[in-house]
Amino acid sequence: MVPIVKSEGNSTISPLFAGLVYAMVVAVTATIIISLLLALTGLREQSLPLYVYMIHGISVFAGGFICAKRAGIKGWYRGGVLGIIYGLIVTLIAYLGFSSKVNLDSLVFLVICIIIGAFGGILGINARR
Repeated sequence: MVPIVKSEGNSTISPLFAGLVYAMVVAVTATIIISLLLALTGLREQSLPLYVYMIHGISVFAGGFICAKRAGIKGWYRGGVLGIIYGLIVTLIAYLGFSSKVNLDSLVFLVICIIIGAFGGILGINARR
């Protein structure tokens, strides 16, 4: 039986935490870029929800990718867990900061975060090779 190597680097940071940090950095950066584009170009605010969901999707994908790449094992699982945590953080911020109600849309958002994070994790594992 061949032993499984769990992690290659000397990193003291948890892969999940690193993935969450990357996801949040991507989200903040993309939000600033979209804000500048809205202010300086002819983009309309009616399509803002689409941009917000795209930002979240890209952020969760990047976070799942980084998390799985650093972990080296169980990419879909680690990316899915990152998607759960990211989705819960965003839902909690919306609930506490903007008095948004937790409803079916929040559950759909959470499921989509899990799927996109898992997909990012799958590609993150395969990027190591």
